[in-house]
Amino acid sequence: MPGWIRLWFAFDAVIAMAPPVYWLFAEPAESITGIPNALVYFLLVGTIICASIIAAYLVQVRAIGDVV
Repeated sequence: MPGWIRLWFAFDAVIAMAPPVYWLFAEPAESITGIPNALVYFLLVGTIICASIIAAYLVQVRAIGDVV
């Protein structure tokens, strides 16, 4: 696995398991879009984690030379 994928997964772990980041977004501040900040946080974290899994899969497929 390339080093940048490993760093991406480490970043995923930090943003997924760091409650202070969640608390920063979950403060009862006025949301610009009307969507709760906590929901925006979870959607962004989920999107970033899903993108890293897909990127790692594509790197692995390219390294093996297998087309699935």
